[in-house]
Amino acid sequence: MKIVQFKIGSFGGAERFFFKLIKALDEVGIEQHIIHNEHPRMREEAIKTGLPRTEIPFPKKALAIRSRLKLRQVVAREKPDIFFCWASNAGRRAFKRRGMTTVARLGGYANPRRFRGCQHLICNTPDLVRHCLEGGWKENRVHMISNFGELDPVPAIDRASIGVDDDHILLLSLGRLEDIKGFQDVISALPSLPENIVYAIAGEGPMEQNLRELASQLGVTHRVKFLGWRSDQAALLAASDICMVPSHHEPLGNVVLEAWCLKVPVIAARAEGPSWLIEDGVTGLLHEIGNIDQICICISQLTEGNELERDLIVSAFHDWHSKFSKKEICDKYIEKFQNIQPDCNA
Repeated sequence: MKIVQFKIGSFGGAERFFFKLIKALDEVGIEQHIIHNEHPRMREEAIKTGLPRTEIPFPKKALAIRSRLKLRQVVAREKPDIFFCWASNAGRRAFKRRGMTTVARLGGYANPRRFRGCQHLICNTPDLVRHCLEGGWKENRVHMISNFGELDPVPAIDRASIGVDDDHILLLSLGRLEDIKGFQDVISALPSLPENIVYAIAGEGPMEQNLRELASQLGVTHRVKFLGWRSDQAALLAASDICMVPSHHEPLGNVVLEAWCLKVPVIAARAEGPSWLIEDGVTGLLHEIGNIDQICICISQLTEGNELERDLIVSAFHDWHSKFSKKEICDKYIEKFQNIQPDCNA
């Protein structure tokens, strides 16, 4: 079986999982070719895989026809069994070809009609399956395979390198600095929490200045660490005490799975994905979206020195290992691809 993996993106959680799945499939001998857009981080990660790749510019308007033609030429040359298109930017450029099955992978609530060039959809949550069925797709064409959160265990970073003392309680969030990620809610909770609790945010984005100003207004600048874009997520998680996922909208929340894998307890807002993944009080703690008081309560519950933290870690690790491990998810992808190829039907 041969797969052409196609993604257009900048670089964030979706792109990280794109390359994680590619590497995992490569480890079990699946032949692959990567097609990606012109972006330095996409290029860097594609080169790291050691797999054949093609880089194509995908401008919004100018030269768009030329880019689509190049895409078709590469796919025709590679002759894949599966043409796997990630998210709407790639999915709306998808096309069908005899002897090849075209599949889109959805990790967000894009309009299902954008994927009319595809024959099958793979969603990473049950709610996304519902979204696609309500959008007109047939049940036998929509499938659910979630993400795996596997991160290789690595030594924790030296906390001093990010300005955090060893005796501090470190809250950590990872993601693009956007309003929808809810990082402002955790910053707003800090004045009501003990002084030894600090908050680190790994990511970059348009909300950084606003978040810095909020921390300054609340008098907690010294307790909020802006780490910028980081490629050492595992080392950061290993150094943290609690993983915070305060997103107002989060289709899945891959960082929840990564934290579970590394045995870091999770506190999350009741967004779509985390509320599906987490059993409140069993595999993590959930709070209402944007509710500062509940965020404070959840953090206090995990920092009071009781057995709750240990119980959450044990249950979450078991859930990850049985449902969201690399082997579990890769096996599901391979089985699904084998079952749907070749598929030349509309």
